[in-house]
Amino acid sequence: MTGAFVLCCDCRKSIDPRRDYRQVKGWEQQRGAGGLHALKHRVETGKWLCRLCYDLRSLNGQGSIF
Repeated sequence: MTGAFVLCCDCRKSIDPRRDYRQVKGWEQQRGAGGLHALKHRVETGKWLCRLCYDLRSLNGQGSIF
């Protein structure tokens, strides 16, 4: 998604999709031995979040971008 015009879903400022956060949904499969979880049937929601808004949500303990 390079060169596309994308807005942060919180602050509505234009963002760079190469370095900011895209929301996805899917089905998670846990892996053994503490490894990363696998996300199956990944679906993009079309929502984006800039780094500043992501950091602000993290500081407030909010776990969802809805």
